[in-house]
Amino acid sequence: MPQNTLIVSVNGFAADDIGPYTPNLSRMVEVGQTFTLYGSPSASATQACVMSGLYGFRNGVGTRIRADDAFEMNPFLASLPYGANHFSGQWDLAPETQRLHPAACGIDRFNGSIGYQPTEAPWIVVKSSAGSATTLSYSFSQLIQNESCANESIDGMKTGVETVWCSFAPTNELGQLDDRIGELTSAAVQLGYRVLIYAAAGVGYAHDPLAELSLSRICIAYGWTDLPKNALIHAVDLTSLITGNCQADAKPIGSRDYLYSEEFEDNGSVPDNGTRSWAIRDRRWKLIVGPDSESVELYDLLSDPLETQDIAEEFSEEAARLMDEGLRIQSS
Repeated sequence: MPQNTLIVSVNGFAADDIGPYTPNLSRMVEVGQTFTLYGSPSASATQACVMSGLYGFRNGVGTRIRADDAFEMNPFLASLPYGANHFSGQWDLAPETQRLHPAACGIDRFNGSIGYQPTEAPWIVVKSSAGSATTLSYSFSQLIQNESCANESIDGMKTGVETVWCSFAPTNELGQLDDRIGELTSAAVQLGYRVLIYAAAGVGYAHDPLAELSLSRICIAYGWTDLPKNALIHAVDLTSLITGNCQADAKPIGSRDYLYSEEFEDNGSVPDNGTRSWAIRDRRWKLIVGPDSESVELYDLLSDPLETQDIAEEFSEEAARLMDEGLRIQSS
């Protein structure tokens, strides 16, 4: 049976943020294993990939979930593969209304904010395993919200629950965020938990939401042994890392030849080529395909990591190879 796991996600966090003001994260980098994780442009879509082991076109989440989204709950959310769950923090898989409340999504206990809240957020406590839900609403700053998130997660680990999720809201106070992560990881090690820390949303730039800096983010794993270095890792693969089993699109760490990502506006729908933008890369080449395939861009990530020069016409065979692989994934 897999070891109990603490999963910590942080929105809007980059590898460059780890430094003198983050001694606890720096220590985790030293004692653990660090990877570049490939996800989706938004935190909602990345969190859906991690929790389901499914690409966005299968789990139904293609972009940030907004307050006016009206799609129905995807069945994957009701059958999470993680055993007993304790989730604290920012739940990105629901709008401000509660149609996709974590209590309906396989989470046994939830303490946090529902949907995206830029400043103040309702803090909602639910224990669904008792057959009823108790809701308490407060107005907390994000710093206090993150402190409560850490404390609730530590309490969850003390009960021995199999999987503890801690989802921090974005904050510019890196020192205080690092303090919370230090408290969490210290408790996790003492209680025999493995620790997985990842950035839920990448830090991109204006070129394209599917640009490499938007899709890649840091991931730190502590408590696993013999993980391959420099592996191509997608957010869906964290499912297999945590559970020990490959779910749907998830693959064992180190077994990928390609990384695939996409963005589509109509959450809950099966994306068609008119609304879907997608990207696929291997260790060298990166292809970005716009809606209806009207725009196709190819970049050499070894010589042009910031994707400044489109070379699709010059290297048409590489572009065609990646196009075929992306279409194969979409039709699988």
